[in-house]
Amino acid sequence: MRLAVIVDSYPPSTSSAATQMDALVSELSCYKIKIILIIPDNTLKEPYEIYNKDNIKVLKYRLKNIKKQPYILRAFYEVSISYRIIYLIKKTNIISKLDGVIWYSPTIFYGPLVKWLKKKYNCKAFCILRDIFPQWILDLKIIKKGLIYYLFKIFENHQYNAADVIAVQSENNKNYFKKNYPQHIGKLEVLHNWYSDFPQRKCRISLSEYSSSYDFILLYAGNIGPAQDLELLIKLMNEKAFSRCLFVIVGDGRKKKSLQTNTSLKNVLFFDQIPSDEIISLYEQVDLGIISLNVNHKTHNIPGKLLPYIAAGLPIFAAVNPDNDLIDYVTNYNIGAVSDSRDISELSSALNCCLELIKKDKNIHLRCRQMMNDNFTTEKIAKRIYDIIKR
Repeated sequence: MRLAVIVDSYPPSTSSAATQMDALVSELSCYKIKIILIIPDNTLKEPYEIYNKDNIKVLKYRLKNIKKQPYILRAFYEVSISYRIIYLIKKTNIISKLDGVIWYSPTIFYGPLVKWLKKKYNCKAFCILRDIFPQWILDLKIIKKGLIYYLFKIFENHQYNAADVIAVQSENNKNYFKKNYPQHIGKLEVLHNWYSDFPQRKCRISLSEYSSSYDFILLYAGNIGPAQDLELLIKLMNEKAFSRCLFVIVGDGRKKKSLQTNTSLKNVLFFDQIPSDEIISLYEQVDLGIISLNVNHKTHNIPGKLLPYIAAGLPIFAAVNPDNDLIDYVTNYNIGAVSDSRDISELSSALNCCLELIKKDKNIHLRCRQMMNDNFTTEKIAKRIYDIIKR
């Protein structure tokens, strides 16, 4: 079997998408699949580079770092990527035969490329759909229903039209398709996020100096943007009940600078993003992993940051949007507490219950790892993708 895998984020990037796709590609290569990996690189001096890594052929193309660009400018760059990759495939003849193409979304702009690959090589197309864009930026009032929104919708639909399989990450995502794209319901598969352990080193962040001053250290590690609504949890840390809790925020994003500027609490600390091979060492220094999703989200996802938390045996406190699938997972495995409220008193009550659970329950770490092994291993996800493409 020959597969092309197309992603817009890959190591050395430390994003959850990058680490997940690296693990997935490595696992798929164990099935004796010939993989052509197509990825951007903002450090390349030449327009492209081709090399072999283990059993994987890699095509890198030069692309400036667009992640922090305004959405409109970023979209302009992303629209052009499909056509640049088509040009490079033609120029290099890197693909002679293809049985399938897998791509990770977001971005929504690979539709023209996938359609071209399907037509040229008569292959299957498998979309790993994580964030449903542009719906989530509409929900959070980042954009309105205007020209730009409807332009994004055209590319979103183009992507779904190109796919033979659309792998959503939760059962609740199916409701979005029932309402907006009923013609694609038959393409849907629920495919959870996944995680693999990998070699780790000592973390550059040391929290040992704070352990004697606080009863609990709470950690949020990930993107700091409007989708996360960390303002709410920072406000929660201002409650007297949590004066003995240290809230550590590690990462980068659009909202980080404003949060730092507007936060004067002594029990809230900010650190820059760290490499993914230091993250487990960081988790070993804290008591609780924090997940935060803006309650205005109307689509649902289980954030990728959950998986390294629970793989490390770290209990969870989650503030999420109503009906999020994560609510059932945290409740059923009893690995912490979750709330879908923006009310500070309700959040305070949920967090207090979570901290009491951590103090009294010595087996909570085992249940975290059990939840990981039952649902989110890379081996299970790779086998599922392989079986779907093969059938």
